[in-house]
Amino acid sequence: NWLESYARLPNLYTERPSVAVWEAWRDENFEIELQHWVDHINFWMKNGTKRDGSVDEHCQIDLLDCKPKTCVDFDVLYNEHPTTEFYKLGKFLDASENVEVISKQARACILDAVYDHTAGSAISRNGHGDAPNMKRFTAFQLDAILTELVTMIDMYDDWALAGDTSADDLVTILQGYQRQIEAEK
Repeated sequence: NWLESYARLPNLYTERPSVAVWEAWRDENFEIELQHWVDHINFWMKNGTKRDGSVDEHCQIDLLDCKPKTCVDFDVLYNEHPTTEFYKLGKFLDASENVEVISKQARACILDAVYDHTAGSAISRNGHGDAPNMKRFTAFQLDAILTELVTMIDMYDDWALAGDTSADDLVTILQGYQRQIEAEK
C-alpha cells in the first residue's frame, strides 16, 4: 500500500537483490512485465490507445495529444556521459512552446551535477548486492523478448518510412535492443 511504500523511501535504491531472489521474481513476473512494456510503447505510439482498442480519456480530454514528440533511450541517456540522448531532449525542449529551459551552456554543468549526485539513484546500489550483469534471462525468455521486438520493429518501421520521426527513433532504439539480445543468446 501507499503508506508502507512511502515509509520505505529511505531504502529506495540502497541494495540489489540476490540472483536467486531476482530469478524467482523474474520467472513469476516475466510474461506480464514484458506485456506491460509492449503495451506502454504501443499506448504512446498509438496516441493513447489501450490494448483493448479504447483511447485513454486523458488523451481525449486533458492532453489532447498523447503522441510522442521524440523518443529517447533511457539506458543510453543515463549510462553514457554526456550523451546524444541528453542533447536530443534539450533540442526538443528548446523547440517547445511554453517550456522554459536553462541555457545550453548551463546544461553540461547540470548534467554533471546529476551524475555526481548519486543518492536516491540506482548508482547508490553499486556494491550492495549482486551486480545487474549477474542477472540473466532464460533462452525461452530471450526468444519471447526478441519476438516482441521484431513485431514492434516491423510495425513502427512502416511508420518511420511514412515520415514519423518518433517511430524512426523508436525503431533505432528497438534495433539496438535486438542486437543486445541476439548477442546474449
